[in-house]
Amino acid sequence: MLIRILALLVLTSSAHAVPVATSIVAVDTAPGLPPLVYLSDGSVKEALAGQEDLLRRLIQPHPAEWPSVETPSVLPAYEADILDESRMGQWFKSMNRRTRYRAQCYNRAHVWAYEAYRDLNIRSEKVFMFFSSRYIREYHYRWWFHTAPLTRVQTPAGTEPRVMDPGFFDRPVPLKTWSDDFIKPKTPCKVVQRYSEYASVPHTEYCYFMMAPMYMWQPKDLEAVDRGSPVKERFEEFDIQTAYSQAFR
Repeated sequence: MLIRILALLVLTSSAHAVPVATSIVAVDTAPGLPPLVYLSDGSVKEALAGQEDLLRRLIQPHPAEWPSVETPSVLPAYEADILDESRMGQWFKSMNRRTRYRAQCYNRAHVWAYEAYRDLNIRSEKVFMFFSSRYIREYHYRWWFHTAPLTRVQTPAGTEPRVMDPGFFDRPVPLKTWSDDFIKPKTPCKVVQRYSEYASVPHTEYCYFMMAPMYMWQPKDLEAVDRGSPVKERFEEFDIQTAYSQAFR
C-alpha cells in the first residue's frame, strides 16, 4: 500500500534540464522488501540500506481516510471533442516538439493539451497510466506514472480513443499500443475511475489507466479531488507557466 508522507524537497538537474523541485509523494513499504520512494516527477527510487528507519519516521498518518470505493466518482462527466482522422492528424503534426532533455511527461502533456485548445479549439482529455508496485518491483522499473493527451476519433467501427504522445510515437495510437510500449509483458491496464483506486488498494495488476479532463496537470490534482477539492475547470496560469518553463525551450 502507498503510505502518504510529509513532502521533502530535493533538486533534480542535468546539463540540459531545468532544475525541478521534487517532493516525496509516497513510500511503498512491502514487508521484507526495500522501501520504494515515489517522487512527484514520476520517478521511483529504492531506499538505500540504512534509510528505512528515516523513511518510517517521515511517514505521517493523513487525517482523512480515502473515500469508500462505494462512493460515486467525484470526477464529473467531461465532454471532450470527437475528431475525424484529418483533424486528429492536424493536431498531432502541430504538436510542440521543442522539449527540454528529460522533461517531465506531465508538463509536456499539459502544454500539448493547452495549445490544442488555444490554437485549434480542441477539447481533449488526459490519460494517466500508473505503474503498480508489483510491476516496478518485478521489472525494476523506475517510474510510477506516465501521462499524455487523449482524444476520441470517429472511425468506421465507431468512436475510439487515441493517445497523442509524440515523445514516444510518430502517430496517434490506441491505448493498448501506448501501454505496450511501457509494459514489458504487454498485459492490458485496468481502468480506474478514482485516483484512490490506484493508490490505496493492493496492486494486483501491472498498470492502471485513469482518464481525466485536460485541465488536470499532475496526479496530485486527481488525489486532491478524492480528498474533496473541486475539479479544475480551466487551465490555471501557474500550471501552464510552470509546464512551459520546465519542459520546453
